Amino acid sequence: MLFFSTELRPLLITIKFEPLVMDLKIVGAGRLGCRVGHLWRKQFPESNIYFKTRTDDADRSARWRSQGFNPISNEEDQHHVKTKYVVFSAPPTNNPSYSDDVKAAVLKDWSSEEGGMFVFTGSGSVYSENSGKPVDENSDVKKETEREITLLNSEDSVINNGGVVLRFGGLYEKSSKLINYWLGLDEGKEISSCPNGLINLIHYDDAARCIIKVLLAPSDHIGKLFLVSDGVPMTRDSICRAALKCPLYHDRKIPTFTGDPTCVDGKKYQTALVQEKIGWVPKFTSFEGFMEKYYDQELDMSDIMP
Repeated sequence: MLFFSTELRPLLITIKFEPLVMDLKIVGAGRLGCRVGHLWRKQFPESNIYFKTRTDDADRSARWRSQGFNPISNEEDQHHVKTKYVVFSAPPTNNPSYSDDVKAAVLKDWSSEEGGMFVFTGSGSVYSENSGKPVDENSDVKKETEREITLLNSEDSVINNGGVVLRFGGLYEKSSKLINYWLGLDEGKEISSCPNGLINLIHYDDAARCIIKVLLAPSDHIGKLFLVSDGVPMTRDSICRAALKCPLYHDRKIPTFTGDPTCVDGKKYQTALVQEKIGWVPKFTSFEGFMEKYYDQELDMSDIMP
């Protein structure tokens, strides 16, 4: 005779959770790229973060390794380390193969089949408008200079392959090269530009935070373009006067802009789209506010960029 037990035994089910792979590669690890890496490491401390540069610098690489980053040069990256998230933040300056480098990065550095995101940092300087009127993502662009042609061709490579393009305004930090150039220690410096020409600005920290937001944005934003600034365009003269509110520049002198004072060149960036779709807003809402009140609140990058 057969006996069947009626005892109920618990059913043990083992569920294995795979860790999220959040590795990031930054092509062009300069002032902006290093900030992106710094913020990404804070959010994803277990991720591998690669800082890619055109050439190797032993001291710089040692410093980055000591901070937990993985430096890699073009020479060392012939087989292209692939990651799920990639930022291309190198400028086109002195790089005749820039467009090819961007295309290679989006095709060979990005594991697009895994999802993630590829972000290219462009510039709003490509717009045709130069009489102080508003521009947005759909405004006309121009291909008149080699730099404009290079940037727009690079944008096309990114968008056509599912990446995202961010056209930034002028990037600044407390110790800005442009401000130091404009504001001399002596009276009488002359600059051959219009004092009332408009410049759109964004702090490096806010640009880096915007990139992080886009990297983690839903996939329905792939192949898109966004215009990014703090939304407060300023004249050259007002930028100089605002900078004097920061203790770093208290002893500096405002230059004389010798251009036509009745001329208003430049443009006004309209940034509603990136705020609406990505949910990004700048921490430093204006250059003047930063220089007057928040100049001591930018990210401390001294360990990464002395």
